[in-house]
Amino acid sequence: MNQQEKQRGEHAEGACQSTSFALRKDTMESKPKAHLFAFAAMALFIFVFLGSEYHFDIAYGELAGPDSVVGAQASILATSAIGLVGYSLVNRMAVAKHRSILAGVLGTISALLLIATQLTQSASALLSLGCLLFLILGMLGNATYFSVAQTHYASSYLSRLVGASYAAGLLAQFLLHSLAPNSIVEAAIIGASIIVLGFALAARRNVLQVTPAESTLPKEDQRTTDERDALKEAILLLACVSLIACVFSTLDNVVTLANAQGTFDLSAWPRLLLAVSGIATGFIFDLTRHRYSTVTMLCVAMLSLVSALAIQTGSEVLLGLIIFYLSSGFFVVFFTSSFLRIAMRCANPSLWAGMGRAANNACAALVAIPSMTLISSGDILLISSITIALAIATLLVAHALENMRRTARYKAENKALKLAELIAAQAQTTKPQEEPKAKAPADKGAPDAHLAAFSERYSLTPRERDVLSSVCSSEETLQCIADDMGISLRALQKHLTSIYRKSDTQSRAGLCSAALTEPLEH
Repeated sequence: MNQQEKQRGEHAEGACQSTSFALRKDTMESKPKAHLFAFAAMALFIFVFLGSEYHFDIAYGELAGPDSVVGAQASILATSAIGLVGYSLVNRMAVAKHRSILAGVLGTISALLLIATQLTQSASALLSLGCLLFLILGMLGNATYFSVAQTHYASSYLSRLVGASYAAGLLAQFLLHSLAPNSIVEAAIIGASIIVLGFALAARRNVLQVTPAESTLPKEDQRTTDERDALKEAILLLACVSLIACVFSTLDNVVTLANAQGTFDLSAWPRLLLAVSGIATGFIFDLTRHRYSTVTMLCVAMLSLVSALAIQTGSEVLLGLIIFYLSSGFFVVFFTSSFLRIAMRCANPSLWAGMGRAANNACAALVAIPSMTLISSGDILLISSITIALAIATLLVAHALENMRRTARYKAENKALKLAELIAAQAQTTKPQEEPKAKAPADKGAPDAHLAAFSERYSLTPRERDVLSSVCSSEETLQCIADDMGISLRALQKHLTSIYRKSDTQSRAGLCSAALTEPLEH
């Protein structure tokens, strides 16, 4: 019974490794094209979303008055969140042959709606058009994120890609606003960009369809368990992002109110710090492999509270604004890259790919009016108390999220160790009895000659030769061998995988048998 369990476990691990390799191989295909598309698509979405939001706010303020802009902005952000979440349902309901053109159609409709918002003279009509516009922009946004998640979810430079595209979109919007002769020209350029984004997504055949990860992974208990773990982590991440979004939305309203009061201009140079922060954050997250992203984000959010109080009290306004912009860029890269990484592990990746943006927009809409009321009261003590309470809640959720991620890493390492032990056990039980020298090749002579010839035949590197010699001359577990060699288990397995590939072998037992029994002359 114990042996059967071992065999079953080995089979599950092998299936898991095969699937993981297949998916990673798929993500590595056509690197330049995939990178360029991911960068351009996300940059375009940031550009058109921020540009459309700015034009809607200006137009609505002119028709209904500045005091009503906050409420109207909350409405369009809420509908964009609905679009981001609803994209998954639309994607599944769409007829297969129509999925490839759906994004192009949505992009065209969005461009027409943006032009209509600039021509209407009715505040109610403008609000309706704006809500419909941002509903569709939300769908396009999640289509963009879903496409990037499919090709870059396992990439070691995903955060840098997100940060660079965010910076590019911000800079493009800033330059357009600064150089465009009038709002009509500016709106026309944004509308054309929406159409380009829509048809670029349409040209990407795998965007509006079920991802290969959903259709090729085996429907086994192992996958079900992994999906449940991913869902738990995604829910905790959603709670953490939502709480931090409430803090940043409140800070954004502080900045908006200060701008309305004439304290400073939102279009001034400090806004460019969002781009700087986005790029820097991408590098930080990738270099640390996202291990401390949640904790770092929490620290940044706490620092932002200082900027809010500085702006609200009227002291060190410029410093507070700089801190706020740096923190905001940090937050955008955090929630975008976090959900892009986890989406493909969930049962419905097209839902979770853009969940970070959806949570941010939804929270911004929910806290808009209450936060403005609170800020307008001028009660610093009350504002500080509420923000500190949000901070404490965020700390608790972030702690739970980090514990879950730590547990997940431990499980992965433990699975790798168990796999190594199973391979070692198989090597001991499956070695042919008629080959006693292959079972214990400890003596130097013919075995060394066989190993040298084998290494030369398959062009093994010097380090791979050392690994081959250690593995074939010892019956210890891979962990013990790795310790003796002074390297990590992961590094040892990496070298073994390379040797397996070069020699066309599948296991430690097969490798040792081939290395010690193949003729010296090939």
